Amino acid sequence: VIIGRTYANVGLVDTQGIDFGLQYLITPELNLQANYSWFDFAIVDVGDLQDLRDILLPNTPEHKASLGLSMTRKRWSVSAAGRWVQGFRWSAGVFAGDVPSYTTVDLGATWRVTDLVQLGINVANATDSVHRQTFGGDLIRRRALVNLSLTW
Repeated sequence: VIIGRTYANVGLVDTQGIDFGLQYLITPELNLQANYSWFDFAIVDVGDLQDLRDILLPNTPEHKASLGLSMTRKRWSVSAAGRWVQGFRWSAGVFAGDVPSYTTVDLGATWRVTDLVQLGINVANATDSVHRQTFGGDLIRRRALVNLSLTW
């Protein structure tokens, strides 16, 4: 027996949320950024498909926030940012389960070697906080990228 399952719109759902972002220039060189998101939903009606009520999910957390600080000088810049995501329930296809809360810290730096050449590094998840951002998805670890930019 082969059973096919496809995604479709089901019923009626009310959603609401808030996204808040703030950027504050402490000095012309020092910049602070903060973000917060809140999301909520309510299943109003699923018609004759009551058994689907427990698997109809937005696949996103109710709360998430980030805070970052960056400094820019004439020839170099550095940045540090932290992000927190509240745990949430996930359901997509055969993957259904909980995504635990996680916190990550990202670091970055660039150096303008000459007017034409810029060298940079970005370290995502610098603390190596092993986590998943989707249920059934990859385990995410630290990632460092080095880049070289040419400008003319």
